[in-house]
Order: sequence, then C-alpha cells, then structure tokens
Amino acid sequence: MGHSATLLPMTRRFALAAWLLSACIALPAMAGEDPPAQFIISTAHQFVAEHFERPVDKRFSISFDITQIHPQPGGDYWGVIGGFAAADSPAGYQRHVFVVAIRLVCPAFENRKCWRLEKLAIDGNILIGRGTRS
Repeated sequence: MGHSATLLPMTRRFALAAWLLSACIALPAMAGEDPPAQFIISTAHQFVAEHFERPVDKRFSISFDITQIHPQPGGDYWGVIGGFAAADSPAGYQRHVFVVAIRLVCPAFENRKCWRLEKLAIDGNILIGRGTRS
C-alpha cells in the first residue's frame, strides 16, 4: 500500500507533464519561429525519396541516416545534408549522399504543400535547381 500511495501522485505528475508537452508539440509555429528539426528533416527525406531513381518493377528500400540542417540567411530556408542506403534487395544496399535546399512558403509547416524543393543533388549529380529556382 505504501508504494501505490507514492506512485499515484508521481504518475499523475508524469501524465500532466506528458499532456502539457503534447499540447506544445501540436501547436503550429508562431510567425517567425522555425519549424521543429524533425519536420525539416522528414520533408527533406521525402523529397530525396521521391526523386531518387529506382527500379519501378522491383520492391525498393531506402534508409536514411545522419542528417544535418543548415539554416540559410533570410529565414524559412534550409540546406539539408545527409546520407542514405538504398536497395532493391537486402544484399544490394548502396550508400548515397544528398544535399537539399528547401523553403517553407506558408506558416503551416506540418502541411507538405507548404514546402518547396528548390535544389537537390544526390551523389554529386544536380537533379533540381541547376542555377535557377525550380
């Protein structure tokens, strides 16, 4: 009985802290605030996966690893650099590197339509943005 009496208040505190934290995470960014890093990274990864050439007639796997975010002057614009492994079979994984420039064009950062891919290079090959905005 002694344990349950001390655990209940602690459990309530953790539940309250989790509830407050989830409310903060769910709030949209206020004007002038950067979106959370997870949104910047996941958006960059989605653009890379969409533009990476892969066999259309086979199953395909892509796994991203360490990714770095580089905020650019002017705000709402980031360079994202990272790596990934891609394969059409478990034995066929190959390492790749990418560089992406993405811009947030409206305040709803959680909405994919608010992101614009401006530049993309994979393994040193420029795929999007050859010196001009796309």
